[in-house]
Amino acid sequence: FPHTSIWYIKDYTILIGLSQPLGISYPDLVEKISDESIRADLAPYCLDNSLELLDCFLMGEQAARQMTQDARVSTDDLPLYQLESAELAQTREILGMLLKHRERLFPYLRETGGTQAGALQDSLEHYFYSQGYLLRRDFISAARVNPSSCKYGKYYQEYEEQVAYLEELAEIDPNNYRIQMRVGVALVEHRELTKARKVFTRLDSLNPNDPALYNTLGNIDFALGDYIRSARNYRKALELGRKDQELLINLGLALFGTGRNEDGLNHLLDAVQLDSTNTDARYYLGLGYNRLKKTDMEADCYKKVLELDPDHVDALVSLGTLYLDQGKPGQAEGLFARALELNPARPLAWEGLGKILYAQGNHAQARTAFQNVLKLEPGNTTAGNYLERIEAALPAR
Repeated sequence: FPHTSIWYIKDYTILIGLSQPLGISYPDLVEKISDESIRADLAPYCLDNSLELLDCFLMGEQAARQMTQDARVSTDDLPLYQLESAELAQTREILGMLLKHRERLFPYLRETGGTQAGALQDSLEHYFYSQGYLLRRDFISAARVNPSSCKYGKYYQEYEEQVAYLEELAEIDPNNYRIQMRVGVALVEHRELTKARKVFTRLDSLNPNDPALYNTLGNIDFALGDYIRSARNYRKALELGRKDQELLINLGLALFGTGRNEDGLNHLLDAVQLDSTNTDARYYLGLGYNRLKKTDMEADCYKKVLELDPDHVDALVSLGTLYLDQGKPGQAEGLFARALELNPARPLAWEGLGKILYAQGNHAQARTAFQNVLKLEPGNTTAGNYLERIEAALPAR
């Protein structure tokens, strides 16, 4: 199979090999799905619709080759298998790798029809954004941005129903370390942080020498806003022998939360030293310099991130915001526009772009930008104030 494509269904990645380059005739696909026997097989998974099925596409052969050229060989087709342990970092790395290299499917479609091609492409774009949230395991946002999708509605419903099952599972064998670890990690994923902390505190008594346990406890405490206890748990993980970029970054951010900015920055520098090509380490180092008001060094970090990954949305938004604060709207505008092209669900980018458009006198487009902010953040007062100014300037009817 010299030609490869990768597809994704919630918890499974599927590698498909072909004897020729991937090309999908859209009319043929629609016709085949209309067969009653095929629809009956696909319906339980909400895949009996061409858009839902095509949305499973992740990447073609060139992107797959680029993604795997430096990767370790693995026969595991379950990218979420690591949820069986406390090693969340590995799970996020795998899903993040898929997220980074995925492609839009439309260029692989054939016979899409001249007048309908634009509508089809727009529909697929909604699914593309939902898929991005799915790869981040954010089922709520995936369903929110595509409310008409059967598939993402189903995933969200399953996600909501899982908590009761997990709590019941935890009570069956409270001293089974593996089961309790699985339940605790899943509760973290469901943002049931207080319940998850109780599970991990129990695990601490079962195995006090597991660095992954303290790393996850640190993540929970950080999310709960207890930065002192979070930093303490991250340090314990370090003492027990774990030292990776995720842990160093998180410890640095926790120390910022306690006000120990210089200590936090040192851990972020350590994270960059472990791998200078890691974009997350560079990006968070930029945030560290922001805390210390070292804006030139902050900007250098974001620029380096964008050299390594021109599509790093967080760096695009942060550098754009920095330029806007420095009175450089011309340099900021393109960064915000690119960030929104990659991910339109970024309120800060819409807000920055709206400010620039308003200053240019382009009030119609500015109004659209600020309206998008309020769709994503209904309580955003800055966007509300700008919209009031724009409405007040309109001619009386």
